[in-house]
Amino acid sequence: MRKILWPAAATIALSSYPALAQQAAEPSASTSDVTLGEIIVTANKREERLQNVPAAISVVLGDALEKIAAAQFTQYFDTIPGLSAVPAGQAGKANVAIRGITTGAGQINASVGTYINDVPFGSAGGLALGGTFIADPNTFDIERIEVLKGPQGTLYGASTLGGLIKTVYTSPKLGVLEGRIMLDGSTVEGGDQGYMVNALVNAPLGKDLAVRIVGGVRRDAGFVDSISPGNAIENFNSARAYNARGVLLYKPDNVFSAELTAIYQRTNSFGINQVDVDPVTMVPVSQDLSTAYTFIRPSDRLEYQIYSGKLVYDFGFAALTSISSYGRYAENQRLDATAAIPFGPPILNAQRITLGNFTQEVRLASPSGGRFEWLIGGFYTHQSNTWKLNIDGVDARTLELLPLQVYDFNGDTRYEEVAGFANGTVKLTDALSVTGGIRYAYNRQRYAYSRAGLIVGPPSDTQGRSSDGVVTYLGSVQYKPVDNLLLYFKTASGYRPGGPQVSNLTGLNLRSTFDPDKTRNYEVGAKWSSADGKFNAYISGFYIDWTAIQLLTTVVLNVNGTTIRRSLIDNAGAASSRGFDLALRYRPVRGLNLAVDTGYTNARLDETAPSLGGGKGERIPYVPRWTASGSVGYDFALGGSVTGRVGATGRYVDARPNYFLADPAGNVSAFMPAYFILDLRAGATFGPWDVGVRLTNVTNRRAILSSSTLAFQDVPPFGVAANAAVVAQPRTYGLTVSRKF
Repeated sequence: MRKILWPAAATIALSSYPALAQQAAEPSASTSDVTLGEIIVTANKREERLQNVPAAISVVLGDALEKIAAAQFTQYFDTIPGLSAVPAGQAGKANVAIRGITTGAGQINASVGTYINDVPFGSAGGLALGGTFIADPNTFDIERIEVLKGPQGTLYGASTLGGLIKTVYTSPKLGVLEGRIMLDGSTVEGGDQGYMVNALVNAPLGKDLAVRIVGGVRRDAGFVDSISPGNAIENFNSARAYNARGVLLYKPDNVFSAELTAIYQRTNSFGINQVDVDPVTMVPVSQDLSTAYTFIRPSDRLEYQIYSGKLVYDFGFAALTSISSYGRYAENQRLDATAAIPFGPPILNAQRITLGNFTQEVRLASPSGGRFEWLIGGFYTHQSNTWKLNIDGVDARTLELLPLQVYDFNGDTRYEEVAGFANGTVKLTDALSVTGGIRYAYNRQRYAYSRAGLIVGPPSDTQGRSSDGVVTYLGSVQYKPVDNLLLYFKTASGYRPGGPQVSNLTGLNLRSTFDPDKTRNYEVGAKWSSADGKFNAYISGFYIDWTAIQLLTTVVLNVNGTTIRRSLIDNAGAASSRGFDLALRYRPVRGLNLAVDTGYTNARLDETAPSLGGGKGERIPYVPRWTASGSVGYDFALGGSVTGRVGATGRYVDARPNYFLADPAGNVSAFMPAYFILDLRAGATFGPWDVGVRLTNVTNRRAILSSSTLAFQDVPPFGVAANAAVVAQPRTYGLTVSRKF
């Protein structure tokens, strides 16, 4: 059997709020701290206490990530409530959703925005495959990850209609010379070994100048075997990643600062984390953790570089911030597509994507704490993308290309956007405040595609242009009857840009453009902390309307007796998502941390959408209704300067569908089973040294994170189907040693 390894799917959404991920992963406070402490976030583009922000935000602190040796998104996404992912089985490849705003594995553009520091990551337009890539940065030496739930269109703009994920790195420290190194090794049961090496140095270059340099390399262990005759490979789904980051900070006084950042990361994936399963029962069709591919080992190389400069000048009445950036993203992917044409030589699918992205943001913000806080700003981006896809025959023995061009595609796209935004909060009384915000964004796009090869007939060229303007808004009312209780109501909107149609077949009355899709969010919530600082409770209820849903569909046309199939980006249907989040944090005694989280999300179509294959009331794929997590962590003194720690985290994810029932591609809709995963950890700190051990997926659960049933039932006479699932990493033993200098 042979499967075509297209991006598959997965989900892991937990429940509710703030320091949840920090607490769930590993308590980071010292044994001398008897309170839960405060967390500062920049979700509203100013520093604020998390407790005072009238919005649903989860925060993962860097200390917690390091103590569980989290290296990929799959190792910490499932500790963040409301967040779900559809991993493709290779590092850095996934669709991400918050609060159920997703169309599943085939989503063409991101519904969740991604920022690294103050810089947007990836593409905003759907023609650059923005829904395929995620930022999977090295988690070593980050300050925190902020997850903003619900639309963020006012302050963050395009493609944040579900929410935003923001990674904040540690800035250089003036006048401090320090360093740290971390070594990690792991063994996967039934698989092979992985490792990770990270190091950093912070050095002063004078009284007002400092540099911070971070670098690392990691190997992700393989655990899926290829069992194809003549191509048997054990543990063939391994990966290697290389990363480096340099930050230069100049701060002569409290009025002006300049921070220059350069980031580089490259990830090479070999094979893919997919196992062959029955499309209905999800039971492996052969031996455990195995797959079959015919000739060509899948591989993927992802690389990105980001260069940015942040300048801040405080005028007193307001602070001016300028952020300039340039990012370059590239992918080179090879897949075995032999099953698509089950006669003749082996078929290689090779895809190469590059994206260049320049951004500029300028904003002016009043000081915090006054009766009227305000912020105004402007944003500009210019993105250029190339996309090459070649499907060719290869020699079965040497894998050299043959003069058999099945498909040749070349694409060039441009996206340009300019936006202005404003936000303000008025304190009507000491207890009651109102906030309002608005953003107007205008974009222009164009593309030029060329196609040739056996499956398209005569060569063809298509071009298209589009432009659209979108207004997004934010409004909230927040009430603090007492200092430690915040009650709020919030409404906000978000959008994804429209664009030119990718297949404009002349004379067939097909639309030349597709429209933006939009979300409107309504949320009520409460944040409470006990007077002694030992207990926090966060709860929110939400309702989201999603209209003019963007989707990729296939039209089948008969032109002069010839059947023509074309992929189109279309708007179809409406959906809604409603639910609640609850998070509880408790530190009853010094060093002991308890966390409980639960969440409910009901995301469904509000009307029948034939292009999606979904009927009215049908659940949206990859969105579990119920999720829950619980954790306990205890830090304790062992004598002298030695401290110890132990902890456990369990997480539950409900069953969820993988496709709509009448999927137009013929994929079989099935439910991925619910699962529960338990992780254990322990460690000790003595002087500059820290040692930690961990046992993840203690019960060795074969949790299915995504599944695909790629059927070609409408291509007679073959009727080829390929069924695969991405599974959680089996039971893993790990050891981490780090030292400060």
